[in-house]
Amino acid sequence: MWKKCLTHWAVTSLLIGPGWAAANQDAQVFIEEVVTEEVVPEKVTVGSPLRIVSWPWLTAAFCLNHFALVAQRQGRFDAAVQYMRHALEINETLLPGSDIVAGNIYNLGVLFQRRGQLAEAKEAFQRSMALWQQSSPYDAHLANNLNGLGDVACGLGELEKAEQFYEESLAIWQKVWPDSLGVAENWSDLGVVAWDRGDLGAATAAYRQALSIQQQEAPASLSVAETLTNLAEIAYESGDLSLAEDLFGQSLATHQKLAPDSRCAALNLNGLARIASAHGHHVLAESYFRRSLDALENQIDQLGGSQDVKAGFRSQNRRQYLDAIDFFLRIGEPEEAFTILERSRARSFLTMLQERELFFRDIPPELDQQRRDLATRHDRALQKIAFLNAAEDQEEVAALQEKLARLYRERDELRARIRSASPHLADLREPRAVTFWEAQASLDPGTVLLSYSVGEEQTNLFIVAPEQMLAVRHLPIGAAELEEDVGHLRDAIEGSVAGDFLSQRRRREVEEIGARLHRLLVEPAADIIEKGQRVVVVPDGPLHRLPFAALVREDRFFALYRPLHSVLSATVYAGLKSRRPVSDDPNGPLLAAFGDPNYLDPVSDGRVRSSIGPCRFDVERLPASRREVLEIAALHRNVRTYLGDGAREEGIKALDSDAKIIHIAAHGCYDDRLPLNSGLFLSLPTDDVTGKRENGFLQAWEIFESVRLDADLVVLSACQSGLGQELGGEGLIGLTRAFQYAGARSVAASLWQVDDQVTAELMLRFYRHLRSGKTKNTALQAAQIDLIQTPIEVRGDDGETLMIDASAPYFWAAFQILGDWR
Repeated sequence: MWKKCLTHWAVTSLLIGPGWAAANQDAQVFIEEVVTEEVVPEKVTVGSPLRIVSWPWLTAAFCLNHFALVAQRQGRFDAAVQYMRHALEINETLLPGSDIVAGNIYNLGVLFQRRGQLAEAKEAFQRSMALWQQSSPYDAHLANNLNGLGDVACGLGELEKAEQFYEESLAIWQKVWPDSLGVAENWSDLGVVAWDRGDLGAATAAYRQALSIQQQEAPASLSVAETLTNLAEIAYESGDLSLAEDLFGQSLATHQKLAPDSRCAALNLNGLARIASAHGHHVLAESYFRRSLDALENQIDQLGGSQDVKAGFRSQNRRQYLDAIDFFLRIGEPEEAFTILERSRARSFLTMLQERELFFRDIPPELDQQRRDLATRHDRALQKIAFLNAAEDQEEVAALQEKLARLYRERDELRARIRSASPHLADLREPRAVTFWEAQASLDPGTVLLSYSVGEEQTNLFIVAPEQMLAVRHLPIGAAELEEDVGHLRDAIEGSVAGDFLSQRRRREVEEIGARLHRLLVEPAADIIEKGQRVVVVPDGPLHRLPFAALVREDRFFALYRPLHSVLSATVYAGLKSRRPVSDDPNGPLLAAFGDPNYLDPVSDGRVRSSIGPCRFDVERLPASRREVLEIAALHRNVRTYLGDGAREEGIKALDSDAKIIHIAAHGCYDDRLPLNSGLFLSLPTDDVTGKRENGFLQAWEIFESVRLDADLVVLSACQSGLGQELGGEGLIGLTRAFQYAGARSVAASLWQVDDQVTAELMLRFYRHLRSGKTKNTALQAAQIDLIQTPIEVRGDDGETLMIDASAPYFWAAFQILGDWR
């Protein structure tokens, strides 16, 4: 048996050589025997009697490590991670701190890096390198870890740091094993650095150095094929289409034999599609584009890990979708281009929605306990940060922030393990994206959908309206320029509230930039918008942070022209519409309203519902939020209010399907490093003698895990509650996504820090318009118009009445409706 294992290990050691493909089928059969008959990881524990038979177990771990490499090269990352974790578990038990353990950890780092999990990869390479340095500091294995750290730095755009790591690794390889595949790998990586710097000549020279070694040491291998792909891309950029076509074809031939559904195979197909399109061979180009996207999505299916991992991977490879969209637009098939755009959008979120009701149904008890333990450890770390001074305790705060990041990654991986352990979830597949005709059929009469696709050089606008052909406009502005313009507009809006000369200048900037962006982004659809009653925006890239209501049309804000709302994709919109509630309660929908939470050391002045960075508990009381909740509650017959100490995190987690409108007036915190750590500050547990109360900070990840609603509307009357991390077509990952996942058909949230008193008045007017029978989008529009047209009367903390000119977009444009408009 063990001779058989060693024989298969020897064969699979030729992963990157020509013998690998022939051995692959036998290898897969054998690994099934090892896993099902021989290796039972639950029995491999410290002090186990299995130590008596450690050599057979070590041999099995040896095989598992190499079969993980087989799966990795095929692009089956989920299987590869499982094999590698299995091998590591055995080796850490039997040979803790050994070189073998270091090698397993390094291999896990490679897998994480290939999946785009750069933080996890960096941690693995650093752990592995620390172990190697204790035993053999000049070994080539140390060079592997340096190379891995270079890959992480390169992925983060830190080119100088990446180059330094690669050169250190190359020096070790050239000393220990000159003209080896390790030397070739570092030359190839130095080619990536040169390419990213725009030096195509240096990049080509580095890739040629790598290729000469690879063809000598491992001909017809995936290593050779990947280098050929890189050389093909450079040839394409240089305009040598004939050479590029030859190199793409050579690489694809190898991948079709060894890894047909890998990312690199998809890149080759995409390259051949672009070349066929350039030559006018449209039928061939269409075939290549379709095969490219199929290969990419098959690779995504094999990634494993959480939905966030898949979202990040799809985002990193979004160019393939954009290339296909541009192609179908050029050949006059806009409907097909629209469908491909939908294939690229919010796919991970749709899959999560599909899994939502199944996720905790058959979770194994041990995994459920691990989930609870992780939550407890996270809360303890967060509470420690709460009482530290950011300036005086910088090192401790940084260490705790890093701990929180690690716990987040552990939680992410645990969710993936739970998903794998569930037979119901394992059978699910990604939901299908809607076609143009299905998207059009889902629109209510009078709705005009503006779906943006932002590219590097230009933006495509798809305009969908009932009973009209699909219209497409090509907008002469790309991602970088949009990012700059949106940033300038937001800066001008947030700087336009002080009553001085600078404020007046900022208001003029708001009008100028708002008019420019309206001309570029909205005016091309004006003829179709004119015929409609409302506009739904599907934003992309920088447009997720753009307050469309503050754009300027003919010297008037767009909020005065049409009611607005936004959605993640047309596919998500169609799903939301199918879940519209039918209310038969004579008292109206139940409102659950939270406000004026009890905070530590409250201060009298709470004018701004400020973002607390980095999510610390030094928050001020919001007295206007109490009035806000009470006055909104007075408009409803069916209401529950949670004020002061009653505005608890536990209260939100305990809400059931009866609550149809949920209003939360509190401090918000956006964490740009870890968006799912963003949250809302509810009442803090100052008198918790039992230790059973929640910590008062409701975070996005907790909403994903612990909140289940059937709500028509969730209003987050807090700062920056609508922000999140932008992941290509996935949209923003943050609080709004979490509440939509929890079961909200619509979420009202803010894009920046908002004023406490004016926000209370805006919200009161919003609910008055809702109660008068207006829909959510028209109610928000009417409340915004109220503030634009007439100074408002608010009460100060001392009860004194104040008149405030709240016509500047800062006061009313931050809030937007995400989801269904009704």
